[in-house]
Amino acid sequence: MTKARIAKEAVVRMPNRIGALVHVAKLVSDKGIDINALAAWVESDQAVIRLITSDHLRTMDLFRAHDLEVEE
Repeated sequence: MTKARIAKEAVVRMPNRIGALVHVAKLVSDKGIDINALAAWVESDQAVIRLITSDHLRTMDLFRAHDLEVEE
């Protein structure tokens, strides 16, 4: 049986442009952080990307270092 566990998610909001999701996924991947879950959609002209990763703190620091609008 699969066990559930509580995790924190990072929510990135950025301009809705071609390649926005690839950009975010590549940043995470290049640092060796695994993406455990992901959801993405568009609100008006903004892309909203929600991620649960293997290392939440490093993910948040990474997004802030790249000047992405991120919240928990």
